[in-house]
Amino acid sequence: MQLNFDLKSVKVDNGVFDGKIQSAVWNAATKPELAFLDPGEEGQVTFSVKIGDPLPVADFNSKNFVISSIGKIYTETKPEELAGIPLSFETKMEIKIITRLVLKAIGQYSSASIPNTGPIPPRVGQTTTYNIVWQLVNVSNDLGEVEVESSLPPNVEWLGQIAPEGSNIEYDKGTGKIVWRVGKLPAATGILRPAVWAAFKVAIVPAPLDIGKYV
Repeated sequence: MQLNFDLKSVKVDNGVFDGKIQSAVWNAATKPELAFLDPGEEGQVTFSVKIGDPLPVADFNSKNFVISSIGKIYTETKPEELAGIPLSFETKMEIKIITRLVLKAIGQYSSASIPNTGPIPPRVGQTTTYNIVWQLVNVSNDLGEVEVESSLPPNVEWLGQIAPEGSNIEYDKGTGKIVWRVGKLPAATGILRPAVWAAFKVAIVPAPLDIGKYV
């Protein structure tokens, strides 16, 4: 699927943007090196432009976005022996847009999926449990073998309860590492499709030095 540029964001190095033809333009006035080119001489020109954000995901076919850019070089000053012969070259470049994968992490006490216990706010020497909820949004391309990794510090206890049932979440007590193996994640997840989520339960017992601080 083709994407349009945000023309208000165009920046042209040593050149100008011609709004009439919607093109970045360079000539000898903006880039003196173009006044004369030797045979085999090479050079480069650069510009930047933003794409729309968010991407226009309107239906399930709105994926695999591509940006196209056409570059053309020509001269109207020709040697006599080349009179009548057009001197120009044109090339097209296509850039595939990678997807945007968004991870949202939320700590919850009130939850229907995994009930929690303990005082709110937490109290020194008493156990309070929470759910850590991970939610994934995938915008524009299908993904495979998606994994989310994190870890728990030593003062947070893993309680082994996860939701939804069957979520592929593993915990390594020795390292505190948590891995959620999501697998395939189609485009438009969290936009046209429901977001994918998983939750796990943890417990904390605040110490005196935690008073007045975030855990």
